[in-house]
Amino acid sequence: MAATMLVQAMVAMAVSTVPVLSPLLAESYGLKASLVGLYASLVFAGAIAFTLLGGVLVRRLGAVRCSQAALAIAAAALAATALGPLAGVVAFAVVTGMGYGLATPAASHILARVTPADRRGVVFSLKQSAVPAGGLLAGLAAPPVAAAFGWQAALVAVALVVGAAAAVIAPLRAGLDADRNPRAPVSLGAPFAAVARVLGDRSLRALALATLAFACMQSSLFAIFPAFLVERGGLALIAAGQAFATLQCAGVVARIAMGWASDKLFPARTLLAGLGFAMAAAGALAAQLDAAWPVAAVFAMAGLIGFVATGWPGIYLAEIVRLVPADEVGVATGGTVAFSFLGIVAGPALFSAIVAATGSYAPAFYAFGALAAAAGALLWLAARRARQL
Repeated sequence: MAATMLVQAMVAMAVSTVPVLSPLLAESYGLKASLVGLYASLVFAGAIAFTLLGGVLVRRLGAVRCSQAALAIAAAALAATALGPLAGVVAFAVVTGMGYGLATPAASHILARVTPADRRGVVFSLKQSAVPAGGLLAGLAAPPVAAAFGWQAALVAVALVVGAAAAVIAPLRAGLDADRNPRAPVSLGAPFAAVARVLGDRSLRALALATLAFACMQSSLFAIFPAFLVERGGLALIAAGQAFATLQCAGVVARIAMGWASDKLFPARTLLAGLGFAMAAAGALAAQLDAAWPVAAVFAMAGLIGFVATGWPGIYLAEIVRLVPADEVGVATGGTVAFSFLGIVAGPALFSAIVAATGSYAPAFYAFGALAAAAGALLWLAARRARQL
C-alpha cells in the first residue's frame, strides 16, 4: 500500500511541477502563463496511450517493474524539459504523461492481489488520495528551489526525487512480480484490445462512460474554480486560492470516506450513481454564485463541491477489480482509466468553450451537471441489473 501510494504521489508530483512553475516558464519563453492548460492536455494525451498499454506490460514485465518504469519515464522527461527549448517542453509533456498513465494499471494489479475484498474501496481510495498529495509536494518543494537556483534546477531536483523512488520500491519486485509472464505478447494492437475489453462488457462500459463524465466535471472545476470565484463571486485572489484549497482538502476527505462507504454501506455502483446526481446538484448550486454571497457561504460551497465531485476515483478502480478475473485487472483498468483521462483532456476545453460562447459560467455548470446526472442514471440502472442477477 505504501509503495503504490509513493509511486502515485511521485508521478503526480512530476506532472504538477511544470504547472506550479508556469509563471517562471512563461516569462522565460515569452508566453502567457494561462497556456499551462495546454500542457495538462498534452500530459494526459500521453497518459491515455500508456494506460491502455499498461495492462499487457504488467503481465509481461511485472507490476513493480512497470511502476519503476513509470517513475523513470516521468523523471527523465521532467529533467529533459529543463534542458530543452520550448518544443522540448511540449514534447516531454507527452512523455511525462506516459509515466503517469503507466502507474495506475500497475498499482491496481498489485492492490488487487493483496487487498481483502471487503477493504478494496477504502484501500484504492487511499491510494488515489496520493494524487493531490503529489501536487501538494510539487507546490511546496519546487518554488523555493526555483527561487534560489532557477526553474531548470527545480525541474531537475524534482526529477531526481521521482527517479529515486524507483530504487526505493526495487526490493518488492521479487515477491510482487512473481506472477509475471515474460512471454506474454505485447503488440501495437494492445491499446485497442483494452478499449474493446471495456466496451464489450456492459458493466465495465457503464463505469467507463460514467468516469468520462465525472472526470470532465472534476478537471473543469480544478481548471476554472479560482478564476470563477474572482469573476463571479467577487473574491480577492488570495481568498479564491484559499477556497480552492478547501475544495481540494474536502476531496481528500471524500476519497477516503467514499471508499469506506463502498466497503461498508452501499454497493459501489449505487454510491457512484448517487455521486453523479450530487454533482449535478452541486453544479446547479455553483451556477447561482454572485458577489452578494457571504464569504462563508462561498467556502461552504467549495467544500461541498470538493466532497461530491472528487470522491469517486478509488471507488471505480476497486469496482473494476470486483468485475474482472485477477489476470485481467491491468487490462481492464487501463481501458477504463483511458476514458477518465479523456475526460481530463476534453473537460476544461469544453467548459471554457461554453463559457466563451455564452458569456456566463452558469450554462457550463448546468451542462456538465446534466452530464454527471446522466452518468449517475446509467450507473443506477447498472446497479439495478446487478441486483436482479
